[in-house]
Amino acid sequence: INAEYGGSLELAMARLFDLSETGLRELPQELRANPGSVLTLILSGNQLRELPDWISELTSLRELYLDSNHLLDLPTSFASLPLKRLSLGNNPHLTPALLAAYGECPRLDLGKGRNPEKLQAVLLKRGER
Repeated sequence: INAEYGGSLELAMARLFDLSETGLRELPQELRANPGSVLTLILSGNQLRELPDWISELTSLRELYLDSNHLLDLPTSFASLPLKRLSLGNNPHLTPALLAAYGECPRLDLGKGRNPEKLQAVLLKRGER
């Protein structure tokens, strides 16, 4: 399903929302209408600088793709999401310490050349974790 962002999302039946490369600067509020239905959210290739705190309301979210955005930070509530896959590649402003905090995710993709295990090891040596 490619849920084109045009003001109304078919949340009742959809499980996957592909909002990639739609020029989003913020998450559409419509995602909150039925938060238990969102399993996969693809937000790659947008202009996102931050995620709202309410993203933690998407309690069924298992896969989140945030590649190629301009994320500066992730909300504290983000850590409570039951993600099985998180993709954060090509977000050059995210710091290593911030990325390492999500190393618990079973399938964490930090992009080319960024390995979560190596990142955690470096931070542990420095005492940053």
